[in-house]
Amino acid sequence: MDFTPSKDIVVIGGSLCGLMHGIVLKRLGHNVHILEQVQTSNRPALGAGISAGPYCQEFMAKHDRSQQPYGTTSSTAQFFNVDGVPTRHFEFPSKMASWDVLYYRLRANFDGLTSNHCSQSYADEQGEGKGLYDLGKKVINVTPAKEKLEVAFEDLASGSKSTIHADYVIAADGVSSTIRQQLFHEPHRPYAGYVAWRATVPESEVEADTISLLDGHFSIFRMRKSYMCSYIVPGANGSLQAGSRLVNYLWYYNVPEASDEFTEIMTDSDSHKYRYTLPAGKMKSSVWERQKAKGRDVPLPRAYQELLDKTTQPFITAISDTPARGAVMMNGRLFLVGDAHALFRPHVGASSNQSALNALQMEKLFRGEIDAEEFEATVTAYAKQTRALSVAIGTFFLSGWISAMPWALSFLGMLLKARLVAKLSWLGTLFRGRSKKKKHQD
Repeated sequence: MDFTPSKDIVVIGGSLCGLMHGIVLKRLGHNVHILEQVQTSNRPALGAGISAGPYCQEFMAKHDRSQQPYGTTSSTAQFFNVDGVPTRHFEFPSKMASWDVLYYRLRANFDGLTSNHCSQSYADEQGEGKGLYDLGKKVINVTPAKEKLEVAFEDLASGSKSTIHADYVIAADGVSSTIRQQLFHEPHRPYAGYVAWRATVPESEVEADTISLLDGHFSIFRMRKSYMCSYIVPGANGSLQAGSRLVNYLWYYNVPEASDEFTEIMTDSDSHKYRYTLPAGKMKSSVWERQKAKGRDVPLPRAYQELLDKTTQPFITAISDTPARGAVMMNGRLFLVGDAHALFRPHVGASSNQSALNALQMEKLFRGEIDAEEFEATVTAYAKQTRALSVAIGTFFLSGWISAMPWALSFLGMLLKARLVAKLSWLGTLFRGRSKKKKHQD
């Protein structure tokens, strides 16, 4: 495969994963055309925090030219008892961001978009390729076209259909990936048997004692076959100032798919039923009032009940996941990355981390430091391990350790195998090095 500049590259999907890949490829001298189906660059906050894991932090340190803070930090995880008293602590250093903070920061680096989040452009330095963030373009399919790929898409504003040709295509079109469906013809993602009630509450509206209890920690309260967790994330326009941040929480809760309760909680105030996520602002008030009452019946710790009572825009996600499939397709010209490659349950907060790892590996691939086989092996191993871990954690909290055991053993087995392979690879390198040295001496 030829990765010398300047190739024409189409990235399908302009969320965090697509932007990360767009940035690294553009800075290597390639011309990057991002096709994004949303029709405006002015994107509202999605109402939830995200974890910025080690690969995400590495990516931002290397590729965010602003080098401004973008997340809060936590040093420990703590478990509450029913009285709201922390009974267990362990070291758990982490950085928590929000989708909108990273989105606007990455846009400033890719195509120079300025915003209240990031007032300066960091794009278009000498030696870079061209970058286009093309709004309102819904991709239909990707097909081979001689030595290139043809990308068919619809302009959502006009309804017209067009095609463009690319040397390489990056499918970063998320959890409901059109390209993954085109390649593998999969059924709908299976429901895991539980949901996550989610929301953020302005720090300024929460009692000082509650903030003191939660600040600087990833906090967890475990119930029978359920649990709730919380952490603090940036506030409006990415503010990290105390008093202007947001308290983010999730309540994982078992609900059978065939039950009347599942139908009711996934049906909005306009009687529309959602398959995966009922968005903020659409939940029926009666549904939320009943869930708050269930919190009092548990009972939840006072701090967590306060968060529920002060929530005005809750939303709910039916938890699902998808296994990793092929990451390199169509003779090495099409790449599936991020959630399009593999979707994890949110317990490990690894979506942005996977996106960053994929982008960093893509950078190595286009630099010629690794080949396509190594790229696929690395991203697939991470996806399989992380999915197993996310299922093990979720199953443990929602169903118990017996049900979680097969997934935990699967994760540990993959981890041990990866370490063994790395060790054998190191020994092989050492052996080859000694053989060459002996041959040279002879």
